[in-house]
Amino acid sequence: MKLLLRKTRFVFFLVFIIFLNSCEKMSQDDYYNPNATVSNNFIRTYSERTKGKSQAFVMKEYGKLNAIKKAYQLTDFPFKPVGVIENNIGSYEPEVDYKGMIYSSTKETGNSVGNNVSFYTFASAVRNPRSKLYIEHINELPYHGVNCRAYYGTVCSSLVSYALGLPDYGSWDFADSELMEEIVYNDPEDVEVADILWLESHVALITDILKSDTGKIKMVEISEAVLQGCIRTQYGRDSFDLLMRNHYKGLIRYKFIEDNTKYEACPSIVPVAGETPVPISYNSDLCVDKGDRSNYLEGEDVTINTFSAYDSVVVYKDYKRFSSIVPTEKQIDIALKGLPYGTYKAYIWANGKMSKETSWIVVDFDVSFDLNSRLVSFSSRNSSPKSVRLCSIVGSRNRSAQKLFYRELTNEEKLAGRVVVPANKILDDYKCIQVKFNTEYGVVSTWPIKPEQ
Repeated sequence: MKLLLRKTRFVFFLVFIIFLNSCEKMSQDDYYNPNATVSNNFIRTYSERTKGKSQAFVMKEYGKLNAIKKAYQLTDFPFKPVGVIENNIGSYEPEVDYKGMIYSSTKETGNSVGNNVSFYTFASAVRNPRSKLYIEHINELPYHGVNCRAYYGTVCSSLVSYALGLPDYGSWDFADSELMEEIVYNDPEDVEVADILWLESHVALITDILKSDTGKIKMVEISEAVLQGCIRTQYGRDSFDLLMRNHYKGLIRYKFIEDNTKYEACPSIVPVAGETPVPISYNSDLCVDKGDRSNYLEGEDVTINTFSAYDSVVVYKDYKRFSSIVPTEKQIDIALKGLPYGTYKAYIWANGKMSKETSWIVVDFDVSFDLNSRLVSFSSRNSSPKSVRLCSIVGSRNRSAQKLFYRELTNEEKLAGRVVVPANKILDDYKCIQVKFNTEYGVVSTWPIKPEQ
């Protein structure tokens, strides 16, 4: 039976409210708001608060500002499916307005929205009724995924990583990372915006704090990815204190928040923090099945979905005409197999006119892992290597990067095209290697590759 996301979300929060009340009666001025929509206090007071302050202070506040905006891009992402999108607990229904990025653990495929896949690519896939978002489930063969279903999405650790400008951490990494410091929690006065609430299996980010006239914290807002999707929730002082004491195990702070300098606004897709919405026109004639401006690994099939009548589909590779496809009767999907690496664009040609383009990149890669020498070799002729990690066949890494091998590659390692895995980082259940590459259209990940004996 199909489960509407709104009903599930309501039941989840109702149960949680009962839990809070059973722990301690909330004070009269305390409140719990699961649908945070008010303006952000930190953003509203940013200019006044940083005026005349030292550069070091301003840079830290700017890093926090960017963390809020990026978290909001995921919690406030608006979309209306054109078909049924299956998720972990039910489904998103057609022609219903939703807010908040889909929850789906895409470690095996590397399809984390924000970190690896652009908001534009995801939005164009939502508008394509025959995209992989609707027809492919990554918890089924040939995939091996767990805690996932939708082809695109994010998880709690990916939301926090994206917001703070970090590599795509797992929830286990935050407590062990040398970039973090543990904050002793005594009461709500100990927290700051951009602090991380930590459990072994979950993390959340503080994205706003409101203080009373006497300077005491009276509201804390948390942004997080849960099974229902990405949400932000406002807690009154007492309910937040209960949450910290009864649910979370730690409070963690990013020591170098001033390095979080990158924020790319997307006002045409997800305007946040007072950004003026900008109209956008999507291609109504054709789109590739991963969404416009997407990445494919060499060897993957590329399907062009068409939505209007045409005389032919013209494909260009690296700005040169590559092929012209004349449709068979009632042909609406064009499967392209064995495409060589390169940058592609396709157009519909109909009645002497050419449509808007849909574009994609086929990424060349060569990756190997020799278990005896522990040598990982990697190269690509049209992308730049980004990171290397050990994982299981399902792409999971249920231990921190301090215990398993994970490396954001240095320039020297990228040029050399090889790294050696320390012997103590190779575990029996984590012997697959996964390499990520940067392209113009985001980050593309190899599937987990088994080692050569």
